[in-house]
Amino acid sequence: MAKQGRKLRNRSPISTRSEADISATKYNAGSSSPAEPEVIAISNPHGSANRGISGTNTNGLESFDNVHSPYFLHSADHPGLSIVSHTLDGSNYNNWFIAMRISLDAKNKLAFVDGSLPRPDESDSLFKIWSRCNSMVKSWVLNVVSKDIYDSILYCEDAAEMWTDLHLRFRVNNLPRKYQLEQAIYTLKQGHLDLSSYYTKKKTLWEQLSNTKTHSAKRCNCDYAKELLDEAETSKIIQFLMGLNDNFANIRGNILNMRPRPSLPEIYNMLDQDESQRLVGMNNRVAPAPAAFQIQETDLPDSSQILLAQGGFKKPKCSHCNKLGHTVDRCYKVHQMSTSIELIDMLTIFEILIFLSLQFLFNGF
Repeated sequence: MAKQGRKLRNRSPISTRSEADISATKYNAGSSSPAEPEVIAISNPHGSANRGISGTNTNGLESFDNVHSPYFLHSADHPGLSIVSHTLDGSNYNNWFIAMRISLDAKNKLAFVDGSLPRPDESDSLFKIWSRCNSMVKSWVLNVVSKDIYDSILYCEDAAEMWTDLHLRFRVNNLPRKYQLEQAIYTLKQGHLDLSSYYTKKKTLWEQLSNTKTHSAKRCNCDYAKELLDEAETSKIIQFLMGLNDNFANIRGNILNMRPRPSLPEIYNMLDQDESQRLVGMNNRVAPAPAAFQIQETDLPDSSQILLAQGGFKKPKCSHCNKLGHTVDRCYKVHQMSTSIELIDMLTIFEILIFLSLQFLFNGF
């Protein structure tokens, strides 16, 4: 009993221990040594702090090798890589800009050009990793610009500086460009184009006009924003239907009378089905001519020659007796008749000569 009282008195001064110490003490309650709980209670806070520090460092190091980190570089990433097929020449900046943003976003490197991941201090432990990724992005930008533009941005230190310089120089958002695009949209007609090509050209002009806006509005789901979007699509539908050829007049009238109004992709689908049905109907009305017995007309107006499909050669036809194998100048009937006429003429002349001779003889005597 005296020993147990001393043990309780020894434990009573440690009544202010933390919950972690108490839990550690309970965990070792079955131990035979009475000093073990006190040792664990003293050393446990330091152990918890050490684990927190090591856990933070481990997470920081793992983030560089994480595919979701902007500092991650794939084994296929190299400075000579061309991440887009467009080459910036100054006149195609809008298309180049969109393609580059898509590719950089796919590689999780968009933060190096939009300024959201600025250059750290050289004393920072992240500086070398940031500098490596920054140089990689700079190389990708240099690989997809023309030679003249290449020399003008080669000495930029940051990829964000390159990006901003190209944006300020080549972004097209002025009034003359908008005027040209608006005019091209309203004057574009289908003409000799098929429906798919006409729709593609019209849609490209709409996208180019939309890209000339200086500021982009934030996404909003209010009713007023929905009304504005609906009016914009209605305007595109009218422009698209106005440029169609007259053979779409019937289906175009039906579309204009539909309530509620269908969307632009649905309208294109209806027009495409209508065009396909008309093409099928035209093919069914045209009856194919038999090739085995097809007769080819000749240049002779009297049809003195015909084409025989069996032999593939021209055989003459007589216009007098309508028989094959000879022409009228070699027809035996014609020659027989002419021969008879000639004989009759010769006999007549011979008789006249005899008559004259006899008259001369009688009159002479």
